[in-house]
Amino acid sequence: MKGKINFVIDALMFIFLAAISGLGFLMKYVLIPGKDRIAKFGRSVDLYFLGLDRHEWGTIHLILGIVMLGLLVLHIVLHWKSIQCLFRRLVGSKKWRIPILFAFSIVSLFLFIFSFLIKIEIRDLKDGSHGHHHVSGDQKVDDSGERKGRYFQTARAAHNTDELDYPIQVRGKMTLAHISANYGIPTAEILSGLNIDASVSSNIQIGHLRKRYGFRMSEVERLIRQYQQTHLK
Repeated sequence: MKGKINFVIDALMFIFLAAISGLGFLMKYVLIPGKDRIAKFGRSVDLYFLGLDRHEWGTIHLILGIVMLGLLVLHIVLHWKSIQCLFRRLVGSKKWRIPILFAFSIVSLFLFIFSFLIKIEIRDLKDGSHGHHHVSGDQKVDDSGERKGRYFQTARAAHNTDELDYPIQVRGKMTLAHISANYGIPTAEILSGLNIDASVSSNIQIGHLRKRYGFRMSEVERLIRQYQQTHLK
């Protein structure tokens, strides 16, 4: 009976590992990130597979990874005696066994939870990168609607046209302040259009709001386009 259980667990681990790898390829090479979509399709688009975008597949990828880890723990429990014997053979000296086990446990625990412990580095979007210019994290952006995006003013002059037909690209790491400054739309217009509490900080990343409220980046881009056509002509 134990042999059958081991076989089922090993088979499930292989299937989950294959699925995790496959989803990694899907998100990397098929449901490509926003910065690559404009280069490939000539405009900002949303990509879906089975009705889910890359962020939603990323959540599934995480869940599969956690399940895979659980199966691995179960596998270790069922093979614990064999593992002990192999470890004793590998590490002959008793005085080294506890330090090695302790170090292994600490490293494993750190790798599992390190993303909750690290301090992230925040970099503002650079000039010339898809029309985004530098806005410091604590810089306040005028939300009165009088300030119009430098990107659109520059692009309009370059094209010598009143048509706002250049691409809009909203990425998850952009803050509301960045979007407001880059595209000339007040943060209040974004929050109102997405039915988000007006008290939300302008320094929060749009990707975080997306996860919380369930909207799509294309909706933000449509709001920007509508605001341009109404106010930035």
